[in-house]
Amino acid sequence: MLPARVVLVMNTSDDTLIGDDGDNTLEGFGGNDLLIGEGGDDSLDGGEGDDSLESGEGADTLNGGDGQDTAIYFYADDPITIDLRDFSTGGDAAEDTLISIENLIGGNDNDTLIGNAEANNFDGWFGNDLLNGDDGSDTLDGNNGDDSLLGGLGNDLLLGSKGLDTLFGEDGDDTLRGGLDADYIDGGDGIDTASYIGTTEGVYVSLVEGGLLGPTALGDQFVSVENLEGGVGKDTLIGDAGQNYLYGLDESDELYGGAGDDTLEGNGAADLLFGEDGADMLLGNVGDDVLDGGLGNDTLDGGSGSDIADYLFADAAILVSLLDGTTSGEAANDVLISIEGIGGTLFEDTLIGNAANNTFIGNAGADILEGRGGDDSLLGGDGSDSLEGDNGNDFLDGEADDDFLLGGAGDDTIMGGDGSDYIEGGDGNDLLIGG
Repeated sequence: MLPARVVLVMNTSDDTLIGDDGDNTLEGFGGNDLLIGEGGDDSLDGGEGDDSLESGEGADTLNGGDGQDTAIYFYADDPITIDLRDFSTGGDAAEDTLISIENLIGGNDNDTLIGNAEANNFDGWFGNDLLNGDDGSDTLDGNNGDDSLLGGLGNDLLLGSKGLDTLFGEDGDDTLRGGLDADYIDGGDGIDTASYIGTTEGVYVSLVEGGLLGPTALGDQFVSVENLEGGVGKDTLIGDAGQNYLYGLDESDELYGGAGDDTLEGNGAADLLFGEDGADMLLGNVGDDVLDGGLGNDTLDGGSGSDIADYLFADAAILVSLLDGTTSGEAANDVLISIEGIGGTLFEDTLIGNAANNTFIGNAGADILEGRGGDDSLLGGDGSDSLEGDNGNDFLDGEADDDFLLGGAGDDTIMGGDGSDYIEGGDGNDLLIGG
């Protein structure tokens, strides 16, 4: 058995030192150490490195030393109060002395943890806790219980985790994740983001309607939130009249920018991005995406995959040439990047392809669709359309009305659809279907 007073001194490696019920002195020196005082009036000195110092019963001195150090209060069954601005302690931690501590993990009751100008990392653990980051760019995790998190100054990350939590970002550009259950999220000043990055089900979130409408954690409420970040499910994110950033993350998401100059980022799978009003930036990233800029001078970047710029809801005809990047008409001021397909308007459009495998959808109106190189799919839609595949093994479908269909070189499949159509296969072994 160890004597009543024990001195344990270790070297520069990552050490774990555990005391007993006596008055122990534990010194970690270098490395990222874990020091556990247990019972008695203990002295824990982390030295250099990012150390974790766990207080026990008794009047303990916790000195983190250099690095980013954490004081842990797993043992505390009654509330504790710690204010790192002056290192004052109260409640079940009242007899402890804290020196050079940047981070805190609370106990099993309703704790109050207050930060300082450092970048603090707080975990409330159990209980209904109050975590106040004060100055600095802090990370506050309420963990279990119905917690209140206040970011203060700086660009903070607030995590409600479990329970009915209240998150106040206050100053700075903050990220707020309510977690499970129905939370109240107030971004405060700055450009703030409500994030559902940890959710596995799809979420439906609207800044217009001020919250999370389903299905995960139904009932979240938003105030002063500008941006949305989805989870790993199939999400629907809806912006408001402000300048929003909507990030879809994984799966096939639907993002609606609303009014304002928005940035929509699909990221995973086959996403639907609708910029709506304003000068928007739409980023499909990976997957086969559909990008609709809406009104305004938009930039549509499909990223990898086979992506379509959609103009179905445009108020006038468009001319788009993927061959030389020309846009005019209702698309005149749009910038198209990594776009392989175009969805036309209800008017008379001209769509010209390039060497890629293009997909052109004429929709209504007497449209001109030219595939040029690549294995293209040209769909005329309503109206008397002119479809020309040119090089490649193309698929042409005139659909409704009296269409002109020319396959060009390559082994083409040409369908006239309804109406009196002119069909010419051109070079190659073609399949012609009159309709």
